[in-house]
Amino acid sequence: MLTIRRVQEAPQFDLFAFSNCLRACWEATLGAMGLSVLDWLLLGFFASHIPITILIDSQAVFPRSVYPQGATDLVDWYAHEFHDPYMEAGRPIQWWFTSFVVCELLFQFPLFFAAVYGIYTEATWIKIPGIIYGAHVSTTVIAIIAEVLFKEFEPTHGPQTLSERLTLTAVYMPYLLFPFLFMVKCIYLDDTPRKLKSQ
Repeated sequence: MLTIRRVQEAPQFDLFAFSNCLRACWEATLGAMGLSVLDWLLLGFFASHIPITILIDSQAVFPRSVYPQGATDLVDWYAHEFHDPYMEAGRPIQWWFTSFVVCELLFQFPLFFAAVYGIYTEATWIKIPGIIYGAHVSTTVIAIIAEVLFKEFEPTHGPQTLSERLTLTAVYMPYLLFPFLFMVKCIYLDDTPRKLKSQ
């Protein structure tokens, strides 16, 4: 009598199907709130920029005595670690950079709150302010990155090697990328009133 043995095949893991499942779950989670991945990234960028502006960036304008010790220590560590000549304590004032920070405090800082609310609620009124903000910030950060990459800094101030220049450029790059993406998003934002859409 012959005995037939069934050979069970080992279950195979379909990486492609698994990745599609993860993507579908991710999109469903985001879609439940009506926000895209880019929207969530922009929300994180603008929300995080609020404390950064208050505690970090504004030190380029106001006296260090008005800040908590932890904030000044963090800026000192950052300026030393990343060779940022614009945030060094006791550095000679560079009025062009200081003027950029003043614009950040007067114009950009209020818009951070508006952007968080506008993106989260999918408001259409953010279109024009977003375009203006994105164009302004992208232009200023390009100027900063160009100087970081090509200026000959003093030996004790600023990046010296190519690696140091690229590292500092990488620090500033998100502040070019996210405003630019926000500007492009706002350019293509459909601001047609909902009543007209329904007709």
